[in-house]
Amino acid sequence: MKKLGLDATDIRILSAVQQHGQLSKTKLAELVNLSPTPCWARLDRLKAGGYIRGYHAELALERIIDFTQVVVTVSLSSHRKAEFDRFEGYIEGSEISASLARQFLHFLMCKICTSRISF
Repeated sequence: MKKLGLDATDIRILSAVQQHGQLSKTKLAELVNLSPTPCWARLDRLKAGGYIRGYHAELALERIIDFTQVVVTVSLSSHRKAEFDRFEGYIEGSEISASLARQFLHFLMCKICTSRISF
């Protein structure tokens, strides 16, 4: 796939979509200080170029189910497979399943890799 050259307006559009999600043509144009039709054409070009993969919703979990949010930090001495296996073995002996631990570690890695871009 050919790379598009991104200019400052493209970056503003990507930033607005990342920050606000799916927006109306008028609202997006207002946020990036561009008239609606060219703004929408740029958005279409960015989508076609693969810069925008989709839109996601942030759910209000507290309204859906009772839950307690717990933040846990795990530090391993290295990122070798043996260390992950040892950690998973320890977790298997507790009330948390290894599958859950693996999902948790994958979630953490994804969050680290997809932190917000800011321009």
